[in-house]
Amino acid sequence: MAKVSIPAGLQKYFKNETELKSDAPTVRELLAQLEKKYPESREKILASSDVLCRYIRIFVDNEDIGELEKLETPLNAKTRVKILMALAGG
Repeated sequence: MAKVSIPAGLQKYFKNETELKSDAPTVRELLAQLEKKYPESREKILASSDVLCRYIRIFVDNEDIGELEKLETPLNAKTRVKILMALAGG
């Protein structure tokens, strides 16, 4: 199962979990599984069904999915997924 790292800023929407596991075949399916189990997480990650929120980046095995196949990026049992939030401020 793929391992999914949840950033501190989003953990409250995932019952304070820091890492989750998923058998989803793609990032899109992973996000659907997360939304089903943690409904509040959807609006924090996806702006629409095909677009991540502007402050969210998802990395699969240290590669930004924007440089891969976006939400269709495949996952497997050895995949490491990191959901990251951009930092802002002044």
